[in-house]
Amino acid sequence: MLASAVAPSGSKVSDGLQLRTMGLKDIRAMHNIFVHSVDDAFSYFPVEYRAKLRHQHNIPRLAKACISPRAHFFLLANNIQDIGYCLVRFQQARAYLFWMYVVPDFRGSGAGESLLQAAIQIARDRNKETLELVTHDKESFYAKYGFIPRRRVAGLVGGVDMVIMEYRI
Repeated sequence: MLASAVAPSGSKVSDGLQLRTMGLKDIRAMHNIFVHSVDDAFSYFPVEYRAKLRHQHNIPRLAKACISPRAHFFLLANNIQDIGYCLVRFQQARAYLFWMYVVPDFRGSGAGESLLQAAIQIARDRNKETLELVTHDKESFYAKYGFIPRRRVAGLVGGVDMVIMEYRI
C-alpha cells in the first residue's frame, strides 16, 4: 500500500528525483513532455485522436488548468530534466487522476509510484472520498497500490477500451 504522506512539493522524493507542483513557469516544459507522451505512451489511440489531444492541451489551455482550483499538476524531475507528470482534477467527493506519464528511461525507478503517491495525497488533502482513473494497459501497476477495477467500458476514450479503477481514500 501507499504511504499516508508524500513529500511536500518541491522536495526530494528519492535519490535524484524531485516532485513539484507545476506553476505557470512550467507550462512550456509541461506542454513539451505532454506532446511527447501522447505519441510515446498513448500510441494505442488512433492518430486522429492523438492530434485532437495535442490540440486540446495547448499552452493556453494548460495555463488555464494550472491556475484552476479544480486541478493540480505535478511534475517529477531528476537533476537534469522533467521525467514525469500527472494531473489530478477535483469534483464533489471524487478526485480523478488524468494523464500520468513517466519517460521510458525512468520507468521502474519509483517515479510512477512517486507521482501516484502525490495524487493520492492531494486527493486526501482536499477531503475526497475516492481517486478514480481510467487505464488501457496499466491495470496491474495501479492494482499494486490498492486501486480496484470497477468496470470495463468498450470504446470509452478515443474509441479505445478502458478500465475504470478506484482508490478509496
